[in-house]
Amino acid sequence: MANTPRKPSNRQTVNLQPSQTELGVDSVDRLTVTGGYWKNASSGPLQVGALVYVRYQDHVLFRNVDPETAKPIIQEAWGRLEYEDQEYIRLIVAHYQEPNNDGKQAVKATGLVILKKTILEMRRIA
Repeated sequence: MANTPRKPSNRQTVNLQPSQTELGVDSVDRLTVTGGYWKNASSGPLQVGALVYVRYQDHVLFRNVDPETAKPIIQEAWGRLEYEDQEYIRLIVAHYQEPNNDGKQAVKATGLVILKKTILEMRRIA
């Protein structure tokens, strides 16, 4: 059964992943999107700069296995919410400065870009 997640409007409650029961997830997490911010009852608005926990579905590369056994996996990530739009979020997990040849400091970062339609849960942790 192919369920296509809905894109959030300015304010609505959305089921972020309709196929969670097929993945063995016990309950459906619901978040509210208000004016571009994620919000749930326990943690309030999630704004850019917040330290967040994200649980999401991730792709799996399989090799030399029965293809019928290959399914998306559930990943967890923690980091600073650096960017958000209607399609994805960007988490920064490490941020540092590196000297350039011209003597200036270049800002570098390591993180993740996560498609919103794969997010099962997202909440503020600090």
